[in-house]
Amino acid sequence: MDCEVVESSLVKLSISNKNAFAKILWKYPADYLFSIQILMENQSWSGQFSYDNAKVFQERLRKSKVEYFSEVQDALKQTNEIYTCLLTIEDSKTAKFCWKKSISESSAVILQGSVNLERDTNELTKDEIIDYLLDQNKNLQSIIDEYKQTNDILNSDLDKSTAEFKKLVDIKDSLESNLYGKFIQLLNSKKRRIQLLEGNIENSNAL
Repeated sequence: MDCEVVESSLVKLSISNKNAFAKILWKYPADYLFSIQILMENQSWSGQFSYDNAKVFQERLRKSKVEYFSEVQDALKQTNEIYTCLLTIEDSKTAKFCWKKSISESSAVILQGSVNLERDTNELTKDEIIDYLLDQNKNLQSIIDEYKQTNDILNSDLDKSTAEFKKLVDIKDSLESNLYGKFIQLLNSKKRRIQLLEGNIENSNAL
């Protein structure tokens, strides 16, 4: 089955007080939640976090699937300071990447997930990271331009609708004014007719 990349991200991690970059691909459908490639100190490591592995941590932490997956994204996107990441190099070819969650008002941390990594033969370089960022910036600029074009169209439609609405209001006011004038004329005509009839009745009674 072909794998569709749902989302990709590049994040800067602080691992053991050292800066690292992680390129993450969130994929579906696949047999893993995400693949990750970490660059730290001119070394590149890659691995995948399988759904089976995710299920183990999900059940251990007593989380729903949706809740756990959301917390994994928060941890790896570094959107919350309660998560810390750790890269343990086991030997020249293997390493383990894990993320932990700090417990509020306590020094305790809970392991949230881990990925076994292998040293890349074709290692990720800083130039590739720069190229990735440039591509992402280009894509974002394209999205911004598209939204700007859509916004311009909406503003133009809004101006046209506002003008049409003003015309309709003017027509409504004109119709109401005309109807009111005709109503006053009809009312005055009825009054004169009634007065005339009353005068005729009075004359008849006087005879």
